[in-house]
Amino acid sequence: AARPAAEATSLPLYHYLGGPMATLLPVPLVTLFDGSEGLGGPRADLRTLYLVPYGFDHFRDALRACCEIHHVLGDLMQQRGQIALVTAGGGYRAPTPSAVALFDLAQQAIDGAGYDPSEQIGLGIDVGADDLVTGNNGHGVRYTLPSDADGPGGGGEDLGAEALTDRYRAWHGSAPLVSIEDGLAHTDVEGWRHLSDELSDELQLVGGDLFVSSAPNLADGIADAVANAFLVRPVQVGTLSEMLKAIEMAKINAYATLFAHASGETDDSALADLSVATQAGQARLGGVGRGEAIVKYNRLLRIEQELAQAAVYPGPSAFPRRDA
Repeated sequence: AARPAAEATSLPLYHYLGGPMATLLPVPLVTLFDGSEGLGGPRADLRTLYLVPYGFDHFRDALRACCEIHHVLGDLMQQRGQIALVTAGGGYRAPTPSAVALFDLAQQAIDGAGYDPSEQIGLGIDVGADDLVTGNNGHGVRYTLPSDADGPGGGGEDLGAEALTDRYRAWHGSAPLVSIEDGLAHTDVEGWRHLSDELSDELQLVGGDLFVSSAPNLADGIADAVANAFLVRPVQVGTLSEMLKAIEMAKINAYATLFAHASGETDDSALADLSVATQAGQARLGGVGRGEAIVKYNRLLRIEQELAQAAVYPGPSAFPRRDA
């Protein structure tokens, strides 16, 4: 209903919903690797690894850097004899299950494209920890990382929330990580409390499966003091007003907000407008290897052009914990 109403008033959707103050472009969280199961290989330690181009003054420059890194990575993988298979998410199929190895490849691609991984482009991960659960031994939820080359203990080790949190801290120490999504299972409330106590001052901790875009779930998370970022998938929300209510709750409680695409995404570009209308500051729309994501990125480029000098790119301010 919002789109026809916007068209009837001759306003772009982002201005119709967000008003004249809707000038903030999101930092694009661009998928680089897809490690989901069933994509021609085993499940990796990470469901998704994405680029976080915070060190730029304009959206267009940030997106251009991500496109260049994507292509450099494809060449690098082929030089290594790895198959550069582009998945439905627009990134490359992870050539190894090891998170550490994927971080290394990503940083080589960032360097190879001429960018600085410590000042311009960080990394974010969606662990999808629900998939890594192996059971509950009475002392909490247990997890197993698929890799067998991840340092002491390696893959196959039965890990609790505390040990997995330690692993994330080690990853943060060796790679320019700024964001971890779904680092623990959505049922592991005690584990989430520990993860948040330990790392919320240093990293963005995103509740995706934890909150499923729900205001009541977010309210529970706020009460439990877990996570510090709220992921919104519009397909998970019943109405636009419910979504706006949840986003407002997140902002009032100092939770970062990011929009995300869903599996089976179409070439509808409304998600781009919504991210600007709500001044979310971040948008995870997929990788640049698929047309469904390109349509949304192109829409954001057009919005930036329409806003001209009024357009604001949040850059590092979208990730205040990055230098903590």
